[in-house]
Amino acid sequence: FKMAEEEGLSIAGLEDGKRHELVERAMAGAADFLGSSILESSSRNEYLLKRMGQITEKTIWALGEQIRAGSFEPVDFELTFAPGENSAMRISLLGEGDMQLKGKIDRVDLYEDEEAVYVKIIDYKSGGTDFDLNAVYYGLQIQLVVYLDAVMKREQKRHPGKEIVPAGMFYYQVQDPVLERDSVGENEADAVLEALRPKGIFNGEEQVAALFQKEPPADGASKWIPASMKDGSPVKGRSSSATREQFAHMRKFVMQRMQEFGTAIAGGDTSARPYKRKDRTGCDYCEFKTVCGFDRKMSGYEYKRLAELAPEEIWKEMAEKGR
Repeated sequence: FKMAEEEGLSIAGLEDGKRHELVERAMAGAADFLGSSILESSSRNEYLLKRMGQITEKTIWALGEQIRAGSFEPVDFELTFAPGENSAMRISLLGEGDMQLKGKIDRVDLYEDEEAVYVKIIDYKSGGTDFDLNAVYYGLQIQLVVYLDAVMKREQKRHPGKEIVPAGMFYYQVQDPVLERDSVGENEADAVLEALRPKGIFNGEEQVAALFQKEPPADGASKWIPASMKDGSPVKGRSSSATREQFAHMRKFVMQRMQEFGTAIAGGDTSARPYKRKDRTGCDYCEFKTVCGFDRKMSGYEYKRLAELAPEEIWKEMAEKGR
């Protein structure tokens, strides 16, 4: 994306040859950064480098198609927030003091008209990550919401006379999908794009959903957003959508949770209370297992069990607590 921008090119308009050239240059730069001798030290590593190039080229093609299909334009790549750089990432704690967050947003897309600026956030993932409203509610998946909040506050400062509208926040899994022949149908490209469709949550209001796809979508699964379409509109209950009011409640709810977490950290709370949700626990990938002392064989040590709530319950709770 950065190389295309430097050359005044749009990823959405690249011809196959130019896209291949940019990918080869990017892969060569990555290999040099990692130490090309490592990646070329064996036939297996050379194959891995070639495979990474194929995945990268499929990714750039798919992302270009997604951009071309809609009205959004990428404006930021690897947007960093660090202490002193962005007040939107500074949270006042309960009592005294502030907590300054730092992070990096893979991509920010915007669409602007006379009255509003529409904000879309994308996070690239190497594994399959889906938006999970329960995980957001329990504070286990809040990164995208925090980033969306920060960008919306930034855009409000830049456009004080306009409404800043949350359009969506998505995970894009970087992969080269293998499809069953029977599932491909007549158009292989459409099948691949559907498999590479971003996961997340979007603003389901008709005028906002239309920004993701300029052409009237066919009935059925959308290639561009996590939605099932009928008569040009997302089908409620079969689409991962929310209203702008729900986005507002979710942002406020999550920032309140961040305030609570920060206040507990600043207060010295290091108690071991890992969660258990279905078959996963907070200990599964914890780097501090050897020092925290949590052991279920000892009296008084139990997981904090998280109940699975219906989306309607969660939205209601967020609306009440995020007022």
